[in-house]
Amino acid sequence: MIQNQYYYLVAGLPELLFDADNRKFDFVSVRGGLKQNLNDSDLELLNSLSLHYDNENVLSYINNRNTFSERALVPKEVYEDVKANLKLFPSYIGDFFDELYSEKEEEKPSRNDDEEEVQKSIEVSLYNRFYDYVANYQNEFLQKWFRFDRQLRNILAATNARKLGKDVASILVGNDTINVALSQSQASDFGLRGEFLLMDKLMPILEISNLFERERKIDMLRWDFIDEGNTFNYFNVDKVLGYLVKAEIIDRWVKIDPAVGDALLKRYFNDLKGTFDLNAAFEEQ
Repeated sequence: MIQNQYYYLVAGLPELLFDADNRKFDFVSVRGGLKQNLNDSDLELLNSLSLHYDNENVLSYINNRNTFSERALVPKEVYEDVKANLKLFPSYIGDFFDELYSEKEEEKPSRNDDEEEVQKSIEVSLYNRFYDYVANYQNEFLQKWFRFDRQLRNILAATNARKLGKDVASILVGNDTINVALSQSQASDFGLRGEFLLMDKLMPILEISNLFERERKIDMLRWDFIDEGNTFNYFNVDKVLGYLVKAEIIDRWVKIDPAVGDALLKRYFNDLKGTFDLNAAFEEQ
């Protein structure tokens, strides 16, 4: 399939470096600029990379949490009457809500059911629908990225579940041979090391005791995956899609970088008598 080429757009994008000083980086502006320069079909591909914000909003709504990400595709007002606005959601979310609230739905859990397990079951159901949905995009980068993303998240979830003595199988998303190993193997590497390249790269990272450094290495793993996948992509939409994912990684670390955090904390303690908002300050960076 011949892809559209975005020579001027890609050539004009500032270089993204994982370890650079990115404190002035503005993810929302970057994403907006990319959206303005893509044709409709490629814009749909780009928007798929923001659906995880919609997933977060759906779970927030179901769990009555007073949080909402404005980065999502579906605006907040749609949630004022979910049942009446099902068609305004991406189809997988509409189907999810329809099943959740349908009169034909199985009986609601009893008071004896573990609330945490019920919430996890709902979350897994939503993400199963999500990954099935994005798998239908006829784009090589997205297919590889979302498969990688699902497998990485499953390995991390399985590792954490095992540490907590929780059932692994019930929290896995999707259905593949890797999930079989994650749910059945008793080996420290789930029997995947030497058989699955991602596990080979991930195992040394999971052994890092410093949580900050471990999360940083995991994001570097994501970053390297994008670079490897786009080695021979120069000006096509795949290059643009990879750029957006990288931009989001940088945006996340701008908010939690230790140097930034130290500066904000010092400012916070100096302004204790005022109305300094630490969370807002992180958003400003």
